[in-house]
Amino acid sequence: MAAAVVLAATLALSWCAAAATAAAEADRIGSLPGQPPVNFSMYSGYVTVDAAAGRALFYWLVEAAAVPAESAPLVLWLNGGPGCSSVGYGASEELGAFRIKPDGTGLFLNPYAWNKVANILFLDSPAGVGYSYSNTTSDLYTAGDNKTAHDSYAFLVNWLERFPQYKHRDFYITGESYGGHYVPQLSQLVYRYSKGIENPLLNFKGFMVGNAVIDDYHDFIGTFEYWWTHGLISDETYEKLRLACEFDVSEHPSKECNKIYEIAEAEQGNIDSYSIYTPTCKKTSLHRRRLIRGRTPWLPRGYDPCTELYSTKYYNLPEVQKALHANTTGIPHPWVACSDPVYYYWKDSPRSMLPIYRELIEAGLRIWVFSGDADSVVPITATRYSIDALSLPTVTNWYPWYDEGEVGGWCQVYKGLTLVTIRGAGHEVPLHRPRQGLKLFEQFLRGEPMPKPQPLRLALYFQASRGTLANVECKTYLDSVIVEYSVLYKKYSNYWYAQCQRQALDMVTTSRTWTLAAYGLGRTRLNYTLHQRYDGCADTLLQHSIPLSSSSPCLWVALPPAPMAATMVLVLAMLVLSCCAASAAAATVTAAAKADRIDRLPGQPTANLNFSMYSGYVTVDAGAGRALFYWLIEASGVPAKSAPLVLWLNGGPGCSSVGYGATEELGAFRVNADGRTLSLNPYAWNKVANILFLDSPAGVGYSYSNTSSDLYGAGDNKTAHDSYAFLVNWLERFPQYKYRDFYIAGESYAGHYVPQLSQLVYQNNKGIKKPVLNFKGFMVGNAVIDDYHDYIGTFEYWWSHGLISDDTYEKLGLACKYDVAEHPSEKCQEITEVAAAEQGDIDPYNIYASPCRKTSLQRRRMIRGRTPWLPRGYDPCNELYFTKYYNLPEVQKAFHANVTGIPYPWVSCSDPVYDYWRDSPRSMLPIYRELISAGVRIWVFSGDTDSVVPLTATRHSIDALSLPTVTNWYPWNDDGEVGGWCQVYKGLTLVTVRGAGHEVPLHRPRQGLKLFEHFLQDEPMPKPVELVQSF
Repeated sequence: MAAAVVLAATLALSWCAAAATAAAEADRIGSLPGQPPVNFSMYSGYVTVDAAAGRALFYWLVEAAAVPAESAPLVLWLNGGPGCSSVGYGASEELGAFRIKPDGTGLFLNPYAWNKVANILFLDSPAGVGYSYSNTTSDLYTAGDNKTAHDSYAFLVNWLERFPQYKHRDFYITGESYGGHYVPQLSQLVYRYSKGIENPLLNFKGFMVGNAVIDDYHDFIGTFEYWWTHGLISDETYEKLRLACEFDVSEHPSKECNKIYEIAEAEQGNIDSYSIYTPTCKKTSLHRRRLIRGRTPWLPRGYDPCTELYSTKYYNLPEVQKALHANTTGIPHPWVACSDPVYYYWKDSPRSMLPIYRELIEAGLRIWVFSGDADSVVPITATRYSIDALSLPTVTNWYPWYDEGEVGGWCQVYKGLTLVTIRGAGHEVPLHRPRQGLKLFEQFLRGEPMPKPQPLRLALYFQASRGTLANVECKTYLDSVIVEYSVLYKKYSNYWYAQCQRQALDMVTTSRTWTLAAYGLGRTRLNYTLHQRYDGCADTLLQHSIPLSSSSPCLWVALPPAPMAATMVLVLAMLVLSCCAASAAAATVTAAAKADRIDRLPGQPTANLNFSMYSGYVTVDAGAGRALFYWLIEASGVPAKSAPLVLWLNGGPGCSSVGYGATEELGAFRVNADGRTLSLNPYAWNKVANILFLDSPAGVGYSYSNTSSDLYGAGDNKTAHDSYAFLVNWLERFPQYKYRDFYIAGESYAGHYVPQLSQLVYQNNKGIKKPVLNFKGFMVGNAVIDDYHDYIGTFEYWWSHGLISDDTYEKLGLACKYDVAEHPSEKCQEITEVAAAEQGDIDPYNIYASPCRKTSLQRRRMIRGRTPWLPRGYDPCNELYFTKYYNLPEVQKAFHANVTGIPYPWVSCSDPVYDYWRDSPRSMLPIYRELISAGVRIWVFSGDTDSVVPLTATRHSIDALSLPTVTNWYPWNDDGEVGGWCQVYKGLTLVTVRGAGHEVPLHRPRQGLKLFEHFLQDEPMPKPVELVQSF
């Protein structure tokens, strides 16, 4: 039957052009209700694909606007479902010329509409979808892949007779979701019917699909992996899914598999599965759990933001239907975005499109596959597994592509296929990332891979006479703009740069000054004089560098005592703290506390705060002149006299708790952009507790030592003992906090500080009936816990979130043996450098956030002493603001800080402390076991968009404790939204925070405060009211 329809359609090419023109003109859209003025033409109406059955498909053609419509290519767009409308989704909330206003009666222009570069043809297929219909009722109950493909082909043939100007025009087919079946199946038909024809009417060039259903087996493996690595389901459910759902041996899932699906659904909670970090629409309960293909009945079917409400209202308006020449037969049911009968009764659905891909790749067709990486329905992991199954040779390996200076996603070019990811986009890429979606489409039409940043070529010129670089130490902690060309693109790097860590090079110097010559490819050479590195107190560098970019690179150099004996350090911004200071002696307790009271901070928003603050120094080693700086912010929302005391520690090692924790996370104030004034933090943690921020060890922030060697001998053990000495001495200054409930909290490398200090406190309290430090428990976030499991989880996170290539992921697993080696091998370091390059210029502490454009501060540093390329401290623009603030003399005076006149500026992280860190145990798990056995309250939390110490690393580390589960994984509620997920173990509670990065209180402040409140109350995170666990 289908072949007969196609034959009839093909024979119909003898129709006369005059009749076709008249039919086209009848379909012209004069103006749509609520439409703004436009500079392009539109047509819509019906094309019969089976006259006997009375089956007709509805289309909407939006001709090109920014390029001549007469020569622009023709692109067919198909949405999936099966059973969902391309008019309702693709045209109305994704790539179409208009978006529908919230009132459902008016339109506004989409600035990133794809008709800027092509003529876009939207088709509702099969019959029963959108306005498409059939007079034969059984058609609604017999739809399937095969009929849909043949009807769509018949539509194209007949439509070309109505629009003969598009015959022989370059033609592409695109779509998304279950369109991952429609698009290659229709492409195969068009290819086969055009085969052997010298000048085919459908001048088919290729296809592109997004978040596409490709191969059931690999799709499901990848989907389950995505759910676990993104923290959506429990360990137990993940394991059961893999065991119960054998999609390689059965056509449909077993009852056991379906049961586990339901559990997975409950664990995920009321998130938008199509865009896991975005809020759900509060205007509707439309968020139906549906399948995207006929095998997983719980999966959500069509993307359901509030825009679906608007389109449903708009397309049911009689005046809209009249303007679109739609519903001309008076269909006795309203327009809906997705058809239930079509969906429920779908017949044939081949399990794999890979054979079609192989056929069309062999034919030389252009094939692009794209994926929004925040979609959990057809996720990036599923797409990667499916494409890997093709075993295609790589032409260009995984690399970050750029959009307006930011990483737009990643790209890999295979022989015959190009894969592109879109960072932060969900299932509907043109909806979630419209500008990037349009750029993707433009590159596809051109047949050009996604754009890379322009590489730099570096050359060095040296002072004095002939010499050698044999004694040069290269610390290549570089911005990714440079790093990614050091290994992956060696042809763009000079010999010295590519080899400097391992080899020396004889050079003939050419001038009396050291200069860096930067070459943008295709540009003239630009010379930059190297700034001098000054020797101040110890190994200090005080100046602020020029931001490193293709137009203004910068190099800092320590001028040598003899020619060519130098230390070269490439730096990207605010540079570094050093040593040398004197000590301040503590006076009597009461007087010392009063002396530390902060009357008012410069730029403080109000003089009448409802809480008190104190800051100053506490000596921890009088002989060495070692003193630690603290800032106490007493409780405001609860009585300070009875509220618990909570010590907060940031990590690094070497980063300031005053700078990070107090100033951009959980403290009472934020520093404004002027670097001089403050604003109140509405989610400050002192609303429920007294918060004590401590800069430790000496050399961090305002903390100091008069013994220079202290800066080069810091490590975990000394830090823990100094912090304990601080607490003991501080309580003498503030005796009102003796016997008060006391907790220790922190994040990042404080994943070492916090449990180590907790262990010291616990062990020193042991056997004391009423200890002065009434220690109750600790909480750590995105915490370094166990090197072996952390690295396994980190590499897994990078791959599952689309940050690195398959090849690099495999090599990391092979080269980096952290279970048998204390430090990474040279091979491991090389692969981690490649991984850094592949990730590009993202903020690894929050992979979906935009990096600060006011600075190139994003330093590639380790967060602990083993992976030298990992970025060290979170670097949004507010780091610039508080760096300026804490260097103001009036601020230091108000804080009783820098009383000894330390001869270097305040910086957020200390390079000497960091670079010379000594002991760093590879695992905190023994301490966890000891304190769990002791009944100490332990909470671990994780922002799930941090790639530095990611959630997967934390899950693997906690799994290694083998703790019994008390309450299994569940979504916790925050203001009607899923705030994250929680699992209660015997002795430990794990909480994730959805959409937060490394610094949870910065990225999700309200959720961070709720987490803290529940920790203090020792109550698990709140469950949604509607969550009923039946498993």
